[in-house]
Amino acid sequence: MTPLPDKNQRSLLETLKNSNNADSEQSITKRVLKGLFWTSAGTGAEFVLHAGALLLLARLISPEEFGVVGAAMVVINFSVIFSELGIGSALVQCPRLDEKHLRTGFTISLLFGLLLTLLVLLLSPVIAAFFQMPKLKTILMVLSIVFFLQGMSIVAESLLKRDMDFRKLTAVEVSSFALGYGITGVVMAFLGYGVWALVGATLIQALVKSTLLIVIKGHRKRLLLDKKTLNELLTFGSGLTMARIFLYFANQGDNLVTGRWLGAESLGIYGRAYQMMVMPASLFGKIVDKVLFPALAKVQDSPQRLAKAFKQGMAITGLIVLPSSAVMFILAPEIISVVLGPVWQKVVVPFQILAVGMFFRTGYKVTGTLARAKGAVYNIAWRNGLYGVMVLAGSWLALPYGLSGVATAVVVALTIYFFLMTTLSLRITKLGWLTLIKAQIPAFNSMVIMVFSTWAIVSLLRDNNFSAIAILSIIAAVIFLHLIIFYRYFPLVFIGKDGVWLVSVIVDSISDFKLSRSKKNKQIHTE
Repeated sequence: MTPLPDKNQRSLLETLKNSNNADSEQSITKRVLKGLFWTSAGTGAEFVLHAGALLLLARLISPEEFGVVGAAMVVINFSVIFSELGIGSALVQCPRLDEKHLRTGFTISLLFGLLLTLLVLLLSPVIAAFFQMPKLKTILMVLSIVFFLQGMSIVAESLLKRDMDFRKLTAVEVSSFALGYGITGVVMAFLGYGVWALVGATLIQALVKSTLLIVIKGHRKRLLLDKKTLNELLTFGSGLTMARIFLYFANQGDNLVTGRWLGAESLGIYGRAYQMMVMPASLFGKIVDKVLFPALAKVQDSPQRLAKAFKQGMAITGLIVLPSSAVMFILAPEIISVVLGPVWQKVVVPFQILAVGMFFRTGYKVTGTLARAKGAVYNIAWRNGLYGVMVLAGSWLALPYGLSGVATAVVVALTIYFFLMTTLSLRITKLGWLTLIKAQIPAFNSMVIMVFSTWAIVSLLRDNNFSAIAILSIIAAVIFLHLIIFYRYFPLVFIGKDGVWLVSVIVDSISDFKLSRSKKNKQIHTE
């Protein structure tokens, strides 16, 4: 008689079974939409919490103390790229997951987290000397614990992503941030701990997140280093780590050149322009990547579904980003005036130039997610490396033309990189450029109409000396009116089949949610 598996074994077997089962297209679509909802809500909540905590902490902690922790976080954030060797993403991407994958992944993540903790401990005096900040040594020694905590929970987090359980992931991220910075950081700052309030907030956030992940998604903690499995995970993980390193330098290359050769003031202006452009693209890209990567990984062996998802993803990205970037280009003076203040008008021109590249920046997030889901990490890596070289070389060559030249060089590099990544994605999905271009026609139509109407109205309002905030409010109403007219009277022309499909699925999901809530309420009243 075969003995029954114990509770832990049953839980593990159930997890693996659920992870490996082929999902229907409808099931994945619903889970993607739920994931987008929960991830968007969590990102918004975290943004509000971050703004509130920063508002309080900035009044309780000196700029110098912020600077010391900022230097520490530069080291920590760069080291995070190496902290898991891409093991977490490898577990999400793996077509068939078994117990060896989980135990080997847990072992290597734990060991490498411990190794990085020890490495930062040993190098903290050298790093502090490089930054010429004596306090940095002790702070880095304490913060190095973060890597060990992350190593403990990488497998649990990866399993939640693989299961597309974004509600729990969002709850973990928001809760850990609230307890870390919202409570610990603020209370310690009020008590006069200064720089250690920020250190304490970071540690508590990492500790709470790791603990919650382990509790919510339990798995066996027995160590195992299976050679075949380790090679499988590291083949993917090493390529992904290499790609992340190259992309990190690509994203920082223009800042390096600007700060070194044009000075601190120019870097401050350029940095604000870049941040204003990249913030919406990064938020959208972060949300899409979190949800889309595990969804595409689930259908990586189904070419038709993979191609359909990619085409729809690019079409929807175009619908959102192309009109938005055009409107931001026109409204740049008003946006900068309201968000940053009138003294930052030098940001306007670099911001307008960078806004031209918004679609390419957001689009490469989709193409990169697809390539990772298919396991093409080394193809991504060399493209990221070339992108980094183009940003550095282009920025340096454009120095005689000032910040506008640097911004133009970055947009050119971004455009070339987008086409390189898109070519890779088209090769993976076996789609053609013509198919992808046709999918963007509705977005292009929307952009053209919005450009002409917005330009005309903004010119009229400026001529009549309307305030910046009044202009933004009026244009927001005009855009909303455009969207209603587009969807009501010309859906295929300005929204397209993919946009109409998305709206219908969202409406159906809302109806299903209301129906389930209604049934649940009736059941409660009956009881």
